[in-house]
Amino acid sequence: MQNEQCPKCGVDPGQYHESGCDVEQCPYCGGQLISCCCDDVPPLDDRMPWTGLWPGVDECREFGWYATPGPRGWVPCGQDEPGLVMEDLNRLHAQARWDRRNKRFVMRKLGMSQFWRLIENAKEASGGDCGRQVECLSGNLSELTVEEIVGFDENLYELRHLLNRDDLWAVAADIHDGRCSDDGFDYFRGWLIAQGVEMCMRGLLDPQSLIGEVTPVAWCEGILYVAKEAYQLKTGLDMEEVWENWPPVCRTAARLVAASGQAELSRYL
Repeated sequence: MQNEQCPKCGVDPGQYHESGCDVEQCPYCGGQLISCCCDDVPPLDDRMPWTGLWPGVDECREFGWYATPGPRGWVPCGQDEPGLVMEDLNRLHAQARWDRRNKRFVMRKLGMSQFWRLIENAKEASGGDCGRQVECLSGNLSELTVEEIVGFDENLYELRHLLNRDDLWAVAADIHDGRCSDDGFDYFRGWLIAQGVEMCMRGLLDPQSLIGEVTPVAWCEGILYVAKEAYQLKTGLDMEEVWENWPPVCRTAARLVAASGQAELSRYL
């Protein structure tokens, strides 16, 4: 993977890819630029030139993520494992998060498994009442490190935008007697996340399955701001400055869900 020239368009390191090159990354989501559904077309000075390394390889080396072929596919291993060893790009795309500001993958501050545990434990403790669930969740989050609280909000932010789909919005309107405003849809997505990973994945993979099972009023506004409350409890500071630094999340994954199914969503489980 340490090619001096791009293996597809042939440009040298430091040069921009030729138009249509399928190796070029989108600077906004880290995906393949030619197939990305980001709303913004990057100007030349925001594009990512060829570095001499396949996209993601540098991050895998930094994180120590390598894989070797096993009887049922690639398996994680150490860099010094005997035999064929490659940078584990599958793990990178499943477990890391794209940092738009620095145009590279970074490790999540809070893993998705812990994120969902926090959500579902608070739901169980509250009996499913949104207000009590948010109070319980805020208290539990305030016991985490500041970095983990921010990581919780990063994950929540990403899921909210992943759920920002027209077909799910139509379902939300159907559930609520044909009416669902912008804010209402935001609160509905908060409610889906508050129900836990299974309900959230149903909303992504099969929104129609929610009709007839979910009854009004399926809103949970408070969960959208729960990390802010925990951050203030922990630090005495306002989290708004942190929020302002976060870019919009690319909707590519949301638009690929129908075609790719559960495999496309592995990073959110």
